[in-house]
Amino acid sequence: MMNTVFSKAFFFLLLVVGGSVNLASYGGLSSSLRLGPVGALASTAPKDMPLSDLPEEFWFNDVSGESHWEDPTVEYKDDEGNTYWVDPELGESVWTKPAAAAWEATESTDPDHNGQTYYYNTVTHESQWEKPKELAWRKVKTADSHGAEL
Repeated sequence: MMNTVFSKAFFFLLLVVGGSVNLASYGGLSSSLRLGPVGALASTAPKDMPLSDLPEEFWFNDVSGESHWEDPTVEYKDDEGNTYWVDPELGESVWTKPAAAAWEATESTDPDHNGQTYYYNTVTHESQWEKPKELAWRKVKTADSHGAEL
């Protein structure tokens, strides 16, 4: 009974806030659902974890669709106020800004694109109109993400 209740709550959370699931493994259904942003997250929670025990917030990337419980921030300050980064590709602390952390949003002044936002990487000197995934992380309240209080 508890497992069925959790499964229904788990599906509700996934359905409203994100991801996808193959229903074949749930009662032999042959269809699949396209779910919202927390789908990848919920699959990392232990199956016996009550919804009320989920963290209050998670991180969602609007470009890649990834979800993480952990803060994906790569820029930090040490005890003396010096800035350092954790290179997302290497997973190591570095004193120079890695390319993945060097994107900046800039407003275009070009007459054809006046006021439109473009993105510039200060390390690689690349520019693009599409928002890079490194700038697309936002914090989402778990309770707000599925429309119910935990």
